[in-house]
Amino acid sequence: MNKENLFQAIRHGDVALWVGAGFSLYAGYPTGAQLVKSIYSKLSKEEQQLISSELPLPLFTEKCINLRLGNRNSVLRAVVEELRIRPKTMKYHEMLSKVPFIDTIITTNYDELFERAYGDERIHKVVQSLDLPFINNAKTVLYKLHGELANPASIIVSEGDFRSFYSKKDLLLWKVIEGMMATKTLVFLGYSLDDPNILSMFEYVLGSLPSVMKEAYLIAPNLNTIKVKELAMKNVVYINSTGEDFVEDLIKYFKDNLLLDASNGVVSGDKARAMLKNLGLNFIGSLNKEGVSIDGLYKQDGTYNYELNFTMKGDSVYTDQLRKLDRGEILGAISIPYSDFLHIEFRAEGFRLPVNTEFLYIEKAAAFDKLVDLLFDDGVSYSDLHIKLYGALGKIKIVVRYKHVVMEFTVGKIRKGVSDVNFAITHDDKKFKSVSAEKEIYSLLSKFASGESFKLFDVDGEVYSNKIESRELVKYADGMIRYFNDLNAIERHFSVVFKNMDVESNYYSEVEMLANIINNSVLQIKFEVPYKVDKDENNASLVRDNIRGGKGDLVVTAKCKYNMSFEIYGKEFGVEFAKTYLIMDGYIKEGEKGNSKVYVVGSKSKKAQLNYEYPATDNPPFNISV
Repeated sequence: MNKENLFQAIRHGDVALWVGAGFSLYAGYPTGAQLVKSIYSKLSKEEQQLISSELPLPLFTEKCINLRLGNRNSVLRAVVEELRIRPKTMKYHEMLSKVPFIDTIITTNYDELFERAYGDERIHKVVQSLDLPFINNAKTVLYKLHGELANPASIIVSEGDFRSFYSKKDLLLWKVIEGMMATKTLVFLGYSLDDPNILSMFEYVLGSLPSVMKEAYLIAPNLNTIKVKELAMKNVVYINSTGEDFVEDLIKYFKDNLLLDASNGVVSGDKARAMLKNLGLNFIGSLNKEGVSIDGLYKQDGTYNYELNFTMKGDSVYTDQLRKLDRGEILGAISIPYSDFLHIEFRAEGFRLPVNTEFLYIEKAAAFDKLVDLLFDDGVSYSDLHIKLYGALGKIKIVVRYKHVVMEFTVGKIRKGVSDVNFAITHDDKKFKSVSAEKEIYSLLSKFASGESFKLFDVDGEVYSNKIESRELVKYADGMIRYFNDLNAIERHFSVVFKNMDVESNYYSEVEMLANIINNSVLQIKFEVPYKVDKDENNASLVRDNIRGGKGDLVVTAKCKYNMSFEIYGKEFGVEFAKTYLIMDGYIKEGEKGNSKVYVVGSKSKKAQLNYEYPATDNPPFNISV
């Protein structure tokens, strides 16, 4: 429970790490005793007779400096030589560097492991008071209390150095540290209280803490009961763990909780994204009232690992479907309501994903899953298609990801050379990307369904060949191509561009009509309902002879002017045009409309030709000719 509380404090950005030399041992750096023996071996025989190599490091270096009449250079040079080595590994410092919730690290170490792990772009180093005005809080701030290897004069190594520093010689820097002690939860990591010198330093730091303070934590292995009780009296919580195990557990905590916390608004989406970015990951999602709706993860190099663990209820009707899916008797995915699970956990790259839907969709792994190039027999080719193939009980399912769409073909039995095909197409974000992009997509679809053979090639050569023939699918694809050709005509005529169009918006009739108008199209149409026009002197003089004469079939021209506006994908277009009907096998006869006498104009064959005229001329609205 203590560890859980600490992890929650870290999650809230409430922690400052206070790191000692014990956390550098795994990287191959020497202990204080090993450093003493190394420096001792470099002393002259006369000096070795006057100093014991069993002394703690601060006392040993103090005596070395006194032997040399206060000259610290040789001691500092020896320390720098021993510690300026290439680390065997930086695993745990690098793991800590992935956690953006820790913005303050205080260390008494001289080594450069934190600087190496974080890099200059993510850490700001403070060694002395003169560095304080230049702190960049956008980075993790690293306070090196005992100095750094890059500046040997700053290194605190002897008893005299420690007395000077902890008697607050560097007042301003120590005041800043004391301020953090009052406001942050301190976590001491890499300190062994069995070392008298470290215990003395630790006691001094604890003595500097304000009387009213947040809990502090000490991470150390196998501390005896008496020391644990003494720490508790000083408001220090003991966690029995090595520093390395603690870091492992911290990363596991974030993998278990980070995305759930982001989806619930406990941590910000920006913080969650920052940690994922540090690990080469990102999430797919959007903001909502509670937090971030997270739909999945993706890895920057394109490869990722998913893991699903679940236990079904014993009476679930979906258990049999799962068995059939596993045997290949079901093609594609099955959906199971979450209420049918006793337990379910979904992870991506080790991160537990929140559940945002009422159903789980499970799909068997594809028999073929590759990035390929596509070549048709007539030489038309497409590059970089991600294709998956599934097969079961005489059916083949082909899933094609090309650019911004996913096309799914389920191909069944072939009758008279034509495939039984079910088809679905899904656009990213439910948007038509652009007119030209959609023409390319539906041209590909039309080729796929045309019955023409195609081959798939990966980097090693041909890997698959097949053909699909579906007249209905070709008809659908060609209809969509005409639609985007019409949109393209509108773009050119009105100097506009259609981008990111809502797939679910229906403008098919408007687009077709506006394109016909501006293209002055000629259409063959049905003419089943006759016209009725007023029987006035103007019209009478035009049709009088035809009513009497019975001169045979008529071609009747009826022209009407219109002024219309169209709204298409948020853009408005106004046009003035005329529609002229050439009525084939025409006839004219007298009739009635209410109490009025009218002329009835119709077609014996019920056929007509519709001509669009744009822009419209000023011809009479009604005209008849033989």
